[in-house]
Amino acid sequence: MRSIATRTAAAVATIATGIAVSAGGATAATAAEAEEGSVSITVELGNPNLLTDQGPMVFSVEDVPITEDPELTAVNRVSNPTGYCGDIEVDVEPVSKAVTITSGDGSCDFETASMSLEITGDSVVGGAIVGSDTLFAEETTLTHYVYDRVLYAEWQVDGPAGGLNWASLDGAADFSYAHSDEHPFIDVHGDMANPAYSEHWAPIGVLGVIGIVQGWGTPDGQEYRPFERATRDALAAFLYRAFGGEAVVSPTAEPFVDVSSDPDSPDYSEHWEAIYWMAEEGLAEGWAVDGGHEYRPTEQITRDAVAAFLFRWSDAAAAPADDPFVDVSRDTTSGDYSEHAEAIAWMSDSGLSTGWDTPDGPEYRPFEEITRDAIAAFLFRAESVMPVVR
Repeated sequence: MRSIATRTAAAVATIATGIAVSAGGATAATAAEAEEGSVSITVELGNPNLLTDQGPMVFSVEDVPITEDPELTAVNRVSNPTGYCGDIEVDVEPVSKAVTITSGDGSCDFETASMSLEITGDSVVGGAIVGSDTLFAEETTLTHYVYDRVLYAEWQVDGPAGGLNWASLDGAADFSYAHSDEHPFIDVHGDMANPAYSEHWAPIGVLGVIGIVQGWGTPDGQEYRPFERATRDALAAFLYRAFGGEAVVSPTAEPFVDVSSDPDSPDYSEHWEAIYWMAEEGLAEGWAVDGGHEYRPTEQITRDAVAAFLFRWSDAAAAPADDPFVDVSRDTTSGDYSEHAEAIAWMSDSGLSTGWDTPDGPEYRPFEEITRDAIAAFLFRAESVMPVVR
């Protein structure tokens, strides 16, 4: 059995070629060989801390054909009012759907770098993810997004407030981009100008390609419905597909009185096998009632319950002693007490959740009902910390 990590790695490679796999087995990479197009690129390098600054150094090309060579190089410098040194290259590869920006002169220091890149033709950009970023020799903050089919990337050198923050531009940054219509779900998009934009478009796409999330079929295509609240049976299905592998569950097990494998039963659930697997693995106990336990499959699931399920499956020996979120506490006398506080602390420590930044500190919001896009993000991140089988 392949692990979710193996399948996710393969799907990440697929998403880099457009998140498209046809029924006949052809990938977007093979289709892209025939693609033609042009690209417009602008790169600005600046250092506002310099007293002599009169504006950034600018490189720019407009509607140049995509070739095997870099589409923007040092010869495309159009402005340098301050007299900076330094060169830059940007290379677009439509077959692998990759963009690489490089610089090789460590003697030239900058505080900011920004790039805008628009592809026209068959390779219209619908979303982009960062593969790697070593463009600056020192620590930087990279912000990137796609808006109206244009990829924007902005680097800011990190340094002391009010200090001299410039750093050597001497490395590379790699992006993979997806075509605007090659996501497996028609209601999920990576372009912020699109009404279907979701910040978690890439995890949803990857998990959709490998079949962990499936959504609903409609006359127009498959929908994921990312902003709907996730139900307890849907989460069971996601976890079973991700981690259950080839586990066979007996329909006679019936661990919950409100979940049946019998299609004629009023308690029938299409996800009964996943829910039974959850019980067999000790991931879900449900609620004790007269006559047994209830799973309550169609109820919406809260963020703390998701943390509990993932923590149980992880087999982690323990979570950090400290509570990383200001609205979650292990102290039973606290107004922020959560019975799943340990699991939530593990979510933070494992990199599965960063929560929301607030003036008082990060919040996890444990009792909020989780959305389907957040579930996808958690599962995508979980591939690096979850075992294949328990």
